[in-house]
Amino acid sequence: MTQATLPAEKKHAALSRELSEFLIELSIAVHRYAMYPPGHPSLGPAVENVVGRLAEIFENRRAVSIGVAHRQLVIEGVATDPRHPVLSDLARRLHNHQLGALSFAVGTNAREVEGMLALLARESEREGDPIGLTPSRIPTWDHARVYPVGYDQLEMKSSQGADEDQHMDRATQLWLGLAQSALASDEPVDPNASPDAKSLAAAIDGHRREAADDQVIVGYLLQLVDELKTGQGGEAEKVRRRVSALVNELGDGTLARLVEMGGNEAQRRQFLLDANQGLAVDAVVKVLRAAAERGGQSISTSMTRLLSKLAVHADKGTDYMRARADTALRENVEELIAGWKLADPNPDQYTAVLDAMAKSSPLFQIRVERDECQMTGPMRVVQLAIEVDAWGPTVQTAVGDMLGLGMASSLIQLIDQAPSGTKVAEEVRRHLTSPT
Repeated sequence: MTQATLPAEKKHAALSRELSEFLIELSIAVHRYAMYPPGHPSLGPAVENVVGRLAEIFENRRAVSIGVAHRQLVIEGVATDPRHPVLSDLARRLHNHQLGALSFAVGTNAREVEGMLALLARESEREGDPIGLTPSRIPTWDHARVYPVGYDQLEMKSSQGADEDQHMDRATQLWLGLAQSALASDEPVDPNASPDAKSLAAAIDGHRREAADDQVIVGYLLQLVDELKTGQGGEAEKVRRRVSALVNELGDGTLARLVEMGGNEAQRRQFLLDANQGLAVDAVVKVLRAAAERGGQSISTSMTRLLSKLAVHADKGTDYMRARADTALRENVEELIAGWKLADPNPDQYTAVLDAMAKSSPLFQIRVERDECQMTGPMRVVQLAIEVDAWGPTVQTAVGDMLGLGMASSLIQLIDQAPSGTKVAEEVRRHLTSPT
């Protein structure tokens, strides 16, 4: 099943009414504070509008966080449209001030909103003094907060300056933005060094991050997988490997939390579809597991185990096997995402044993290379059954099909290569030596 045949869904999830109106009112208020001097009669109503929108939001939430992702704002896992003139202007202003996020909690009052608006209204380009570079001068409020992104620790532009940055591959820009957000408040890094996936994962896993910090990370991940599903060329491929490595390095709990922050069920489904097309297969399986965990085990563990085995073959198998396994995995993930409902029926201990088998390296490398490209379906079924040591009617039928195709020697070769004590190999031997 291709993406075009999946049930119709919104390409990009939309913000709720109250969140959308709040962002617009916030942007308008900042713009007014930038235009008019203190005490101007237009400023009071702007503060009241923002406070009113926050009151609506706090009817159902304790807090709201806004992440800054390049020319977009990210709120509850949804990145705003970069073409929206009002919201893109606010995103540009926050980005120029080198801020990664804003947050408001229940109890935010007019005085705090007024102070926030006055702070953000400063023109960083004209004054040459971005807020994020002087965190010690940022006012502190009880319920509102701004988060410097730490651009001073990791330079995004090359030595060629702004022109080079404008022509930088978008996937690379997003990756560097993610790195900047992840490394904020950690030890300084070499500005000329490429961000390492392992160090970024350690920073995300180990740092006691605020919800707003995680919101920024989620915003970049959402944009990256969307970009990488169609990204072509060497730079996009480099970023694809880096993002996939980051996903694999992240702790399971951290990844599950980030996936959960990606919005509602429809938004997470779109994120999974994009990740399935844009990331390496092992990263796809890990993201799928994280989504299943946050969804209350809404996908069969047996199926994720099968996908894990396909991922191993896609990574460590022969050239022919890698291509086929990669395609099979992505096709099955698309079908699963279209409607996953089956719960795991296995006891925990049994599940753990089978999971270990699923992650093991392929046992078989068929030595008849000249005939390898003609490996039959029944032979693949038997090979996989031996690797996970699972016997049943389907496997028995595959054994019979191999014998019917005159592949008895290949069947014997498979069971001879199986580890000692493999039950499937014993069943096959019993079948081959039976009078029938």
